[in-house]
Amino acid sequence: MVQILIPIDAKPHSQLSVDLAVTLFKLSGARITLLHVVADPDTAMLLADKTGQVESRYSQTSKEEVTDLLESVSKPLSNHGADVSVRIEQGHPTTILRSIMESEQFAVTIAAPGQHTARERMLTGSVSAALTRTDFEGALVVARKTSSRDSAQPVVFALDGSAESIAALLLFAPIIHDRLPLALITSHSEKNLLGDAIETLDRSKRTYHSIKSDEKPETSVPKYLAQNQVSLLVLARTRDDVLHRPLTGPLSERLFLQAPCSAALYCSRSKL
Repeated sequence: MVQILIPIDAKPHSQLSVDLAVTLFKLSGARITLLHVVADPDTAMLLADKTGQVESRYSQTSKEEVTDLLESVSKPLSNHGADVSVRIEQGHPTTILRSIMESEQFAVTIAAPGQHTARERMLTGSVSAALTRTDFEGALVVARKTSSRDSAQPVVFALDGSAESIAALLLFAPIIHDRLPLALITSHSEKNLLGDAIETLDRSKRTYHSIKSDEKPETSVPKYLAQNQVSLLVLARTRDDVLHRPLTGPLSERLFLQAPCSAALYCSRSKL
């Protein structure tokens, strides 16, 4: 059974994660956990409280308010056959999320980034950027709005022949909805390395097409995205990507954060 984690809050952008799950994945039989993190109360407010009751009351009130929200959000997921549970934690959202992703076995985590000012990004950083550096095994999906309403846009896999990129293909291909075609971007030199993965797709009778390129992924992937609208871009963070790009950041991470469409970054803890 596929386990999916969806962090969600009361802001409108969080609905993107739920919409993306319904659009992209085969949810019948999937187990989905909706997670809300109640942020700790402001330090100044706690210091001003002379009774010592603000912190406990704040936490309890916040949890009660968000329970109804999560239960209402779970309905469309349940209607598509998902086994949905609700989970509420308290603390710093990034810290809680990273801890859960590192210690629990979720194949996919879907998050929708909010809007940050330049000052906020400089002082606290983006949660999405922080999660890309989390040591976990599975895939992080960032849900973004797209201008197209076409629900049959392809899911694109950037395959560089590495074990990680093939593992990403084998993870996502079985759980992507059948109505969505798969597009595999590869170079001519890598075609022999994808044999087992292609055989798996053929056995499952998945619709896919290959885009062969003589260019490196940092060129071929943005070029494809500029010319085509897609549902999801799937990348894989590899050991070489991390070790050889310490100053500029991993290539997969840059493509993941800058992609104009929803994007998935597969990270394998056992290999990194």
